[in-house]
Amino acid sequence: MKNSIKKLLLGGAAVLALGVGQDALAQASDTQDLDATAVVLQPVDITNPVNIDFGTFVPDAGATTVVIDSSTGAVNYNLATEVVTGSVGSFDIDADPARVVEITSTTGLLTGGTGADMAFDPVTIEGVDASGGTYNHTQTAAGTPETLRVGGTLAVAGGQGGGTYTDTITITAQYQ
Repeated sequence: MKNSIKKLLLGGAAVLALGVGQDALAQASDTQDLDATAVVLQPVDITNPVNIDFGTFVPDAGATTVVIDSSTGAVNYNLATEVVTGSVGSFDIDADPARVVEITSTTGLLTGGTGADMAFDPVTIEGVDASGGTYNHTQTAAGTPETLRVGGTLAVAGGQGGGTYTDTITITAQYQ
């Protein structure tokens, strides 16, 4: 009888051990499905650039500025005598309307005349400093380019030498 009880206890322990072992194995792994998604944005596209024109003017004896207001298009000659009015620059941008586009600009240094170089800084887009900061743009409708105006401040030395001064600024647009 003692042997039967030992066999019964050992058999029960073995069944118990097998049961625990199977549960432990069943819990050692699991599976779960995950969804995969991708959002594809239309490329940011800058087209139809219109150059910035500070106009033709005669500078005052003292230092002055010529300011093109990119929010209104107005040109202010501040102590310079205007001969031919300048004009605001612009470009068209087309981007995904669901995302904000960060637009920045380099500053300019107009060279080539007989006088000192003239700094074009800050460069503004729709009234916001884009050369020292960022203009954030959100497209209104997909596939419909929107025109943004570019202006800024040109520093003119007193008695600035005559000639044609030029430079190129770079506008960069990228999704945030």
